[in-house]
Amino acid sequence: MRPVIFHKLILLIALAVLSASCKKDIVISSGDLQIEFNKQMFSRVNSLSAQTLLFKESYQLTEYLETKNFTTKNFLIEKTSKRILKDSLGEGKEITLRGRFRLKDIDIVKEVTVKTYDAFPGLAIFNVRYINCGKQDLLVKKWVTHQYHIMAQADTPSFYSFQGSSTDARADWVLPLSPGFYQ
Repeated sequence: MRPVIFHKLILLIALAVLSASCKKDIVISSGDLQIEFNKQMFSRVNSLSAQTLLFKESYQLTEYLETKNFTTKNFLIEKTSKRILKDSLGEGKEITLRGRFRLKDIDIVKEVTVKTYDAFPGLAIFNVRYINCGKQDLLVKKWVTHQYHIMAQADTPSFYSFQGSSTDARADWVLPLSPGFYQ
């Protein structure tokens, strides 16, 4: 085999391996809860229960910052880390994703940490933070977190509302919503 063809073959194999590794999504599971992140830090949440339909098929922009001039969207993942937890809530796992958004001289890092505990299946505790690594101050107009759009499932009624309270009445906390609902 000629050296040029051999080097091209090695380069092609390396690119294929790199491409395959870049497409791998981060999957976090806790009980029936499944959270997935793609390489742009878009996410989707679904249930693994056989009795539940999909909440969302596609990935969504669920955490972002909005300024006067731009909205942060694609944070390319630069680093992920996993560690075993053992703290006051018990044993579990912690996964941290760190991504970067760049636009001209704007440089923002987004860090999403998700904790799951063995004793609390179906629960995930999120911590989302942003770090301005650019040379100028940013005026943030809006910080959005956990903006999930769930597909309609033909349920009746379509929506419920959690109305938590501590009163003597002890009224229901989860109420069906119908047109004209007011409380």
